[in-house]
Amino acid sequence: MKTQTVIFTIALMCILRLSFPQKAPSFALHINQKAVLAIAYEKNDSLLPYKIEAFNILPAHVPAEVYDTLALGSGMRYITIDVMAPVRSSLYIGTWRWSIYLVPKDTIQLLIRPGASLTDRVTFTGRYATIHHYYEAQNTQFNHSDLIQSRAIAANNAPSLRAYQMVMDSIARIEQQFFLVYCQTHALPNWFVADEQLNMLYTDAALRVNTIFYRQFMNKGAKEPIPATYYDFLKKVSFNNPKALHLTSYWQFISDFLYNKSNPKIGVVQSSTAMIQDFQVARNYLDKYCWDFYRTIQLSKWVGYDMDRVIIYLNKYGASFTVPGLVNFLRQSIKEHEYKLPVGSVAPNFVLADELDSLRSLKEFAGNVVYLSFWFPGCKPCLAEIPHENALAQQFKDKPVKIISICTNASREGWLSAVQKYSLQALNLWANKSWQVLLEKKYIIQGYPHYVLIDQQGRLVNNNSTRPSRNAAKEIRRSLAQ
Repeated sequence: MKTQTVIFTIALMCILRLSFPQKAPSFALHINQKAVLAIAYEKNDSLLPYKIEAFNILPAHVPAEVYDTLALGSGMRYITIDVMAPVRSSLYIGTWRWSIYLVPKDTIQLLIRPGASLTDRVTFTGRYATIHHYYEAQNTQFNHSDLIQSRAIAANNAPSLRAYQMVMDSIARIEQQFFLVYCQTHALPNWFVADEQLNMLYTDAALRVNTIFYRQFMNKGAKEPIPATYYDFLKKVSFNNPKALHLTSYWQFISDFLYNKSNPKIGVVQSSTAMIQDFQVARNYLDKYCWDFYRTIQLSKWVGYDMDRVIIYLNKYGASFTVPGLVNFLRQSIKEHEYKLPVGSVAPNFVLADELDSLRSLKEFAGNVVYLSFWFPGCKPCLAEIPHENALAQQFKDKPVKIISICTNASREGWLSAVQKYSLQALNLWANKSWQVLLEKKYIIQGYPHYVLIDQQGRLVNNNSTRPSRNAAKEIRRSLAQ
C-alpha cells in the first residue's frame, strides 16, 4: 500500500513540475491521430463518471467521445481520444464541465481534486497550461456557453436581420475586448493567439451566414431584407485559408456559405443532383485541396443516413480526389456503418417520458409495426423530415402502426417547445442524457436523423430504415403485410 502511494506521489509531482517550451504544434490535418489526457486524481470518495468530447473535421457532426469512471481514492488515468488536429474540446466530470485543448501525439495533463472548491477542483499543468488558464478565465468573465446561447436567441428572436447584426456586433466586441486585455496581462503562445483570433472570426462568420437561411426556414421560406452592410464580415475571412483548415468553425463557414450559394429549397432535403451541383459551386470558390476536404466533409454527413448516395458518388467521382486518404476514409466509414443490428433480433427496449411525463416503453407496443424516429431540434435534416413524418402518422393512424418520435440532445423544455412549434403528430418521447447515450449505443446511431423499423413481434426489420420523405410508407406497408 505504501509503495502504491509513493508511486502515485512521484507521478503526480512529475506532472506538476514538468515544464515545456511554447513551441507550436502541427496544425496539419491527419486522419487517425490521437491525443492523450493524463489525469491525476486524489481523495476521490465516490465513483465519478467522466466524458471527453472532441469535434473533429471528420466525420462531420459526429464527436469523438470517451466515457469512463474515476475510481475511489487516488490514482492516474491515461485516456486516448481521436483528434485530426489541435482542437478545443470538452471534459465533463460528474456535473462539471471544462474546456480542454487536445493536441495530436501530445499529452494534456491535469490534476483533479473532487472534494475541493470549484476553482481548485481541476488544475491544468504542462505544456498547454496557459491555454487552459485562458479558457478558465473566459468562462469566469463571461460564460462561454451563455454567449453561444445569446447568439442562438438573437437568431430566433431578433425582429430583423439588422437587429440580429447589431447583437452579433456587440457579442463580437465583448469577445475581442476580453481577448485583447487578457493577452496584454497574461502570457499566451503567439501561435495560439493567432489561432484563437482566426477561430473567433470564422465562428462569427459561420453564424451570420447560417442565420440567413435558418430564419428563412423558420419563416416557412419567406425571405427578409438583408442590410447593405450585412456581409461586411466577409472582408475579414478568406475562403482558402491554409492557417484555418484545422478549425471546425472554418469548415462550418465554408459549408453554410456554399449551401446558401447553391440556392437550396428551404425545408426540402437535398437531392443527389443538388449535392453534385453544390460541389460544382464549391469548386468556384475553393482550391483543389480545400475542395477535396469540403466534399469529404459533406459526404461524411450522408454516410449516416443515405449511404447509397455516398457509394454512388465515390464510384463515379472517387478518382477526382487528389488528397491521400480521403476516399479510403469514406469507404471505411461506409464499411463501419454497414454493421447493423441483426435483422430479426429483438429491438432494444427503452423506457422514456412522453409529453405528460408518463413513462412509455417499447414493449407496450407489441402487436404494432413500430417506426422510430431519432432526432433533435438543432438538426436541420431532422426538421426537414417533420412534415413527411406528420404525414406518416396521419396515413397510418387507423392501422396497427406506431410512429414514435424520440428527441435527444435537448432539454425537456426545449423538446416540448419544438413539439408544439412543429406540431409533431407522432407519439413524442424524450431521452435525457443517460438514455441518449444508451440508445445511441444500442441502436448504433452515427448520424441524425436515424430511423428504425420494428415488426409486430418486436423484432428489427431495418436499423437504418428509409426516411419519411423517401417513401418510408412503402417499407412500413411491406412489414405490415408480413
